[in-house]
Amino acid sequence: MNQGKNIFAQLTDFLPRRLFDTIVTKHDGNKKIRSSTCWNQLLCMIFGQLTARDGMRDLMLSLEAHNRKYYHLGGKSVTRTNLHKANRNRDYRIYEEFALHTLYDIKTSIPSLVLITSAKVHDVNMLDALTYEAGVFYIMDKGYIDFTRLYKLNCSKAYFVTRAKENMQFRRIYSNKVD
Repeated sequence: MNQGKNIFAQLTDFLPRRLFDTIVTKHDGNKKIRSSTCWNQLLCMIFGQLTARDGMRDLMLSLEAHNRKYYHLGGKSVTRTNLHKANRNRDYRIYEEFALHTLYDIKTSIPSLVLITSAKVHDVNMLDALTYEAGVFYIMDKGYIDFTRLYKLNCSKAYFVTRAKENMQFRRIYSNKVD
C-alpha cells in the first residue's frame, strides 16, 4: 500500500466502488443530490464506526478536526445538516445491500479483516470466515448466538463476548473462578 496515504484511505481503497455505485443507481440514491453523495455518506459513517464516535455531534467534531483530509471523503466538505439529511432521507437498502463485516484489532486500532457480502448473508456466517486465534477476544452483536460456532471458538482457546437475545432461555451449569 502507498505509505503516503493514511490508514483510512488505505482501508477504503478495498471497498468495491463499482458495486456500490451500481447499488446506488438501482435505488436512485444520488438523485437530486447537490453536494454529499451516497459514497461520501458511507465514508463518513465508516469513519464514525472505526473511530468509535458516540453520535452525530461527536462524529462531526472528529471530522472537523480532520477537515484538511476531506479529499479522502470524495473531496466534499461535510456538514452536520447534510449528513443528518442523508441519514434520514436515503434509502437504507443501499447500505444493506453493501453489507460490511469488520474484524477490528484493538491493539493496532485498524481492522484486520473486512468482509463485504450481500445483505442475504447473515452476520453469523462471518464467524465461518475467521481463523480463530488463541487468547483473542471476539466481541459480537446479539445476532451471533449460534452455539455450534461459539463452541468452535471456545475450543480454539479464544474468548467471546456477546449479548443474549431477550428470549434466550438458559441456566448456568457451573462457574469458573476469575483471575
